[in-house]
This record gives sequence, structure tokens and C-alpha cells, in this order.
Amino acid sequence: MILIKAVVDIGGTKTEIGIERKGEIIRSFKYHTPKTKKEFLTKLVQNVKLVIGKNKVKGLGVSVASAVHNGTVLNPPNLPLRNFDLEDYLCKQLKIKVKVENDANCFALAELHYGHGKDYNNFVLVALGTGIGGGIIINKKLYNAKGSAGEIGHIPLSDSKQKCGLGHKGCFEAMASGKALVKLSKKIMGKEYKAFELVNMSKKGNKKAGKVLSEISGYLGIGFSSIVNILNPDAIIISGGLRDSAPYMLKEAKKVIKEKSMAKVDIKVSKVQREALLGAATLI
Repeated sequence: MILIKAVVDIGGTKTEIGIERKGEIIRSFKYHTPKTKKEFLTKLVQNVKLVIGKNKVKGLGVSVASAVHNGTVLNPPNLPLRNFDLEDYLCKQLKIKVKVENDANCFALAELHYGHGKDYNNFVLVALGTGIGGGIIINKKLYNAKGSAGEIGHIPLSDSKQKCGLGHKGCFEAMASGKALVKLSKKIMGKEYKAFELVNMSKKGNKKAGKVLSEISGYLGIGFSSIVNILNPDAIIISGGLRDSAPYMLKEAKKVIKEKSMAKVDIKVSKVQREALLGAATLI
């Protein structure tokens, strides 16, 4: 039985390729994601072949920062692909089984198999970072519909003119993401700060830093409440680049959830590492 799988995490800035075995990434390397379609595809195939080498792999699982439907990459804001069947292309080039899925959905799958998600039948994974993404697990299975299910970052939240990465005004991502936090810190404090910096300053009694975190937390609470009222999940699990700061950003959020939600929900912070690659491996 072939136990190893090739895995890829394609982001707008960097791409990581590795080998997974029994729930562990045993080796990997990163490179800058090319900005043209031709170079993007050429490097991807070359580097996957390089990582696989002479090993026999069960297949290739791919996590990509884009909505994905049946292996087709739909409309990524930071990748040189549009409505491109990446799954079919890689399958033909590599002559192995290939599965392609949205990155936040891969996070959710990793959480289901290796994290807090093992304890729940239904949960929503919130990828909280520069932007906001989501993955929905219903009855222990990923719900993806036509490729855009789980795009929780674009839930309308406010009549603010502040925009997200796709240009939507006042959505969850525009108001509560890492990018929104940096913008708010400049507005309130006169300088841009990242989440961990604000947390450290708040711990030392900086009231303006605390105000920034509290306001973002409030918007997180509104977004989470919408998720609870629509899906009634057992849990919301926070992952992504801001998860280490999340425990300090949830106080106001939990109050808002209690006020605005029709049901109770557990709020957890993911402890799973390398979730994009591990989640991609579960596709095979």
C-alpha cells in the first residue's frame, strides 16, 4: 500500500510543496508564486515532480487561495488563473490522481481529522488572517456547493465604505480581518500596528490598543452571530494567521454572540499546524 501523498499549498505570495505520511508533513519547500499563468503552471509541475522524485505517491492534494468547483479554480484575486481546470491539467501532466480544493476548506478538513473538529459533527472553520475565509463541515463532511460555500468574509456587516480585497464595502472581511485591524489602529493610534503588537500594548495598559481590539472583536461577534443564526453549528473554530491573537480578541465577540445569536456555540482556537497541507492530503 502506498502511504505517502504529495501536497501543495498555493497562496498569492508563496507556494509550498511537500510530502505527507500518516498525518505528518515529512518534507517540504517554498517558492514565490509566479505572476504569469505560463510560469505559474510550469514551475508548479516542475516542483511537484522534484518533490516526488522516484517515490510512488497515492496522489496529489492541492490547497489554493481561490473558490474552487470540481477542480476548477474560479476567480482568485491574487493568482494568474481564471476559470481554469487545474485538477485536470495537473492530472494529465503528472499522470497521478489529483484533487484541488479551496484553502479554507482544506483548513476545515485538517481540523476535522486532526483538531478540535474531531469532537463535533457540525462546525465552521474561520480562517482569520489578512482576509477572512471559511470552511463548513456538516455531518462530518465538507460542504462546498458550487465552489463558493464558506465565503463568510463577504457577509454584509456594516454600511461602512471600507472595502475588502474584492472591493466589497462593509463586509465581514472589510471590518474584522487583519487588514481591517491595521487600518483601525492607524485611525485610532496614528500608526499601523499588527494584532500581536496591539495585544502586547493592551496587556501593558494601553487603552487605545485595547479600543482597537475591542472594536474588531465586536465585528467578529456580529459575523459569528450571522454564522450561528444561519447554520447553527456546534462550534466555530478559529484558524489562520491571527489565531495566536484570537484569545485576546474574543471578549467583546462573545458578548455580541450571546446578544444576537439564537443558539449557543462553542468558540475554539485551532492548534493544528500546517493545516493547508494536511487538509490537502485528506482529499486523496
